Amino acid sequence: MPVKHDPTQPVHLRDYLDVVIRHRSVVSAAFFTALAIAIVAAFFMKQSYVASAVIQNASFADPVIKKAETIEIITSGDFLAPIIKKLGLDIPVQTLKNSIKLEDIKETDFLRLKVRRGDKAEALELCDSITRAYLSRVSVLYQRRLDSLNTRIRELDSQMLLVNTDIEKAKEAISVLPKISSKENASATRLVFFQNTLPSYRGFLLSLLEEKTKLQTTIDNNKNFEIIDSPAVEAVAVGAKRAQTLVLAAFLGLLSGFFLAFFIDYWERTP
Repeated sequence: MPVKHDPTQPVHLRDYLDVVIRHRSVVSAAFFTALAIAIVAAFFMKQSYVASAVIQNASFADPVIKKAETIEIITSGDFLAPIIKKLGLDIPVQTLKNSIKLEDIKETDFLRLKVRRGDKAEALELCDSITRAYLSRVSVLYQRRLDSLNTRIRELDSQMLLVNTDIEKAKEAISVLPKISSKENASATRLVFFQNTLPSYRGFLLSLLEEKTKLQTTIDNNKNFEIIDSPAVEAVAVGAKRAQTLVLAAFLGLLSGFFLAFFIDYWERTP
């Protein structure tokens, strides 16, 4: 018979051990039940395959699209649904979404796409289709940014041509005006004006040239959207997963056994 606990007395570790020993049949039952379920589940665990590919996002000094946006696009229903339909697969969009994993490769513009399926060919086909569909969707963003930079460079070329023309006119005026009449006040005033204006023109031309150089460097060092590592597939080690399942089941079985033991003990002690 369980001895009623006196609330005024301290509880020792020995008291807890006594509870477990008295209800060891409950603890054992919970442990072996959980273990048996895990063994059955592990026995029926199917082989799975993971197809992976590495994608590079485009950048012009700064990313054309953020990695978080890439993940949002690839895992969206409107992106995955056409792929499922095109491949003729009979799987829900949410199921495919749950089988996709995107890993951020730090300090790079790369993302690793992983697709896990029970069929090797299906995993590889899905991974390849997803990467190609993504590049097809976002390539327009790269071209749009590139066109914008080239347009700005053409504008700078036009501006520099006009400024060079003004500089030549100012230099010509500076050289001609003293010969016309160096004593006339009007000519002297114009001469001073052109002499003061010329450095401003040259400074403006230099700033335009610097901007063009920076833009050209950005274009030369750009990175386009592309597949760095083509899709490849590998089998997932089922043995390791089975072992993890058994260990987890054993832990949860013991935990639930202890909980039941202390619950029953508390119930027996309660008047």
